[in-house]
Amino acid sequence: MLRSLMKVSVLAIGLAMPAAAQQVSDQEARQAAESFVEGFLKAAQKKDAAGLATLYTEDAILILPEGPVSGRAAIERARAEGFKVFSQETAKLDQVKVIGDGIRIRSGTWSGTLQSPNGPVPLKGNWATTDVRDGGTWKIRMEADNMTPPPPPSK
Repeated sequence: MLRSLMKVSVLAIGLAMPAAAQQVSDQEARQAAESFVEGFLKAAQKKDAAGLATLYTEDAILILPEGPVSGRAAIERARAEGFKVFSQETAKLDQVKVIGDGIRIRSGTWSGTLQSPNGPVPLKGNWATTDVRDGGTWKIRMEADNMTPPPPPSK
């Protein structure tokens, strides 16, 4: 009986050690997320749809105001199409939380300019992602973007 308890204790400690080693501090999670947002923004500002697509998992889902887009290839096409009329200016990380082993959530704000038939229109909104570790790097599994409505006309 004692031998069985010792085996269980050793096994529990052995399993807990890798999990503990994988724990990430809030500061480390924030730094990694900031770096990720910077990379995303650089690719968006270059209008590099292929580069952006590499930041998503193969089965990612992107929720846009126009509706959902599923899969990395479809996300790349949607981003390329969007870049024809939209230029991203900022992306800011507001929150990041590690919610499990290899899973984090992030949220923030964005701004950019839409080229409309009536001239440039400034846009802004919010974004949120669920990210997973994929091949040793963070990838977006699900992203949701919205647009902040313009202020009502002044009277």
